[in-house]
Amino acid sequence: MCSSWTVDNFTAGDSEGCVVSVCRSKSRKAVSLIKASIAICVWHSTAVFLMGWNDTLILGCTTLAVIFCLVSSFIFSVYKETVVILSSVGVHVTKRYWSGRSTSSFIPHNLVRSVVLNEGIALQRVIFYLALLVGPDTGSVTRIIPLFTTFSPRLAELETAYHSLKHVLH
Repeated sequence: MCSSWTVDNFTAGDSEGCVVSVCRSKSRKAVSLIKASIAICVWHSTAVFLMGWNDTLILGCTTLAVIFCLVSSFIFSVYKETVVILSSVGVHVTKRYWSGRSTSSFIPHNLVRSVVLNEGIALQRVIFYLALLVGPDTGSVTRIIPLFTTFSPRLAELETAYHSLKHVLH
């Protein structure tokens, strides 16, 4: 679940635009770190009581595991995804990580064929997602670029974003 979802429409000169942004709060991050810490503590007690390992070895391994979990969750976790569409320019997709790093990509307007609200099946769940249909010619689509791949926004939120993005693109 996402904690913050915004859709803003704007005009810039002759062009219309739309900004769709989804953020995750830090409290959710803390919950996942607590779950990881509990799992490590369970591993520690299992190793001590069932395997009979030395306490110093277990403490060292546990400390390294906790440090690894904290560092990896800080570096690789996305906390914000933003899609900016300007009708005459194109689509700019940005992901921001907790570490301050960000990745972005730009798709020129002449390559974007449409935006679709699609559904996919993952294990035993049906997942709804927004995607851009991209292709060099008017009639052809060569790539499907999913948006908001890190988060799982609700269908109602995706429908709102879909209508705003569709309005700006056409």
